[in-house]
Amino acid sequence: MFASIADHPVLVVDDEAFSRAVVAKTLKGLGFSNILQADDGAKAMSMLADPRDPAIAFAIVDFNMPNMNGLQLLKAVRTGVAKIDRATPIIMLTGNADRDVVGFAIQLDVNAFVVKPGSKSTIQNRLDRIFAGKRAVKPSAHY
Repeated sequence: MFASIADHPVLVVDDEAFSRAVVAKTLKGLGFSNILQADDGAKAMSMLADPRDPAIAFAIVDFNMPNMNGLQLLKAVRTGVAKIDRATPIIMLTGNADRDVVGFAIQLDVNAFVVKPGSKSTIQNRLDRIFAGKRAVKPSAHY
């Protein structure tokens, strides 16, 4: 299904080890083999900035984390601070559907939302929609 990106690394960022494991297992079930994990946004940023690591295909990022939350990480990607392609698809993983969080994420051009824990069919559906067509991001100054 995702043959063109299945060999590329993907990133799962969540401070809860159980949630990371569930998402990683789901992604493996969808054919992804190179799954990187970080337990907060700050660690994810250092991984993304490492020039030895290849570019990620997409990231699934929890909103509520210590040190750097998901919105801060999303903003870092969209503004170019993260030193990766600003249009890298980001799926926001959340335990609630707080209107403010959703609104801010939409303003930062999040690609999709998944409510925890995220079933295989839900994640597959979001990825299908994301990779069906590239979405342009605004100039970095907009964020």
